[in-house]
Amino acid sequence: MRKYDQISTLFWFLFGLYIIQEGYVIHLGTLREPGAGFLLFWSGVLLCGLSALTFFKAQFSKEKESEKMWEKVKWHKPLLILMISFVYVLFFARLGFLLSTFILMLLLFKFTEPQKWSKVLVSSFLSVFFCWLIFDFCLQCQFPKGLLENLIFPWLKLLY
Repeated sequence: MRKYDQISTLFWFLFGLYIIQEGYVIHLGTLREPGAGFLLFWSGVLLCGLSALTFFKAQFSKEKESEKMWEKVKWHKPLLILMISFVYVLFFARLGFLLSTFILMLLLFKFTEPQKWSKVLVSSFLSVFFCWLIFDFCLQCQFPKGLLENLIFPWLKLLY
């Protein structure tokens, strides 16, 4: 396992170097007036640093520690989350932000860690409400309007 950790971190280190180079080419700017490549450059530096740290950790770790890490991984959960996210993307524009995100949060809360339905419903509702409040109401980001928004928004327009 140690060999695979070293190979993967070497890949990410080289990718970080590429990001640094591209950020520098785009133009860094200064701290007071950052250019287009400023964030890209420093993201590459961070990626290189973290991958170097992980490389050296893998270099000096014992082989058995890496094997124990993967023993108790429940592979069905990441796959389930990936499938739920894929379906969310497919229906986001059709169902709209409120309904599709509520269903996403509902499924994620319920099936990743089994919880009571009352807790799942309240958590999903609050998550969607606060996302809508911050991004749509306060920051005025445009989300796709779906079935639920077409019913609710005429009433909400009267409030704000």
